[in-house]
Amino acid sequence: MPEVILWTTAFCELCDEAKEHLQYACERLNTSYTCLDIVEYDEVFDALRHRIPVVEVAGHQLGWPFSKYQLVAWLTEVLTSRTDMV
Repeated sequence: MPEVILWTTAFCELCDEAKEHLQYACERLNTSYTCLDIVEYDEVFDALRHRIPVVEVAGHQLGWPFSKYQLVAWLTEVLTSRTDMV
């Protein structure tokens, strides 16, 4: 299964809300995720600093804003299409 990443940074209230949505979605889809701070990755920082929070799976990105229900639907689609390709 592809890795689910939440790109975030410190002191980001929207990132905290996105993390709650992602926890909800991952519980329903029986998967896990990793939080990564964009300041630790120069290339990612340059690309995402004005877009975070961003959820990424296998190169597909979903930027804020999104509801927990939209996130469940998006993850289902991305994870299913990746599984079908394997």
